[in-house]
Amino acid sequence: MGLDGSSGLGGSRLLDCAVQHLRRSRVPAKVARIGANRVLAYLYLQTLVGLLASALLLGEGLGAAKVAGAVIILLGVYLARRA
Repeated sequence: MGLDGSSGLGGSRLLDCAVQHLRRSRVPAKVARIGANRVLAYLYLQTLVGLLASALLLGEGLGAAKVAGAVIILLGVYLARRA
């Protein structure tokens, strides 16, 4: 991937394909069965995955604030899962 934005169109197309797949799959029925609140709790993990990916792939540092944020996210998901 280039830093000049040349890979943006390919990434956009890939995202579009993933969204279309999810729309046609059984994900909505599974969300209805599990419950939207439980599923939404896991959306917060996207931030954590982005944090880890930036640290591993881009070499960004993990400061105390980022680690504290990750702990808060994991604690929030845990508490939401228990409820």
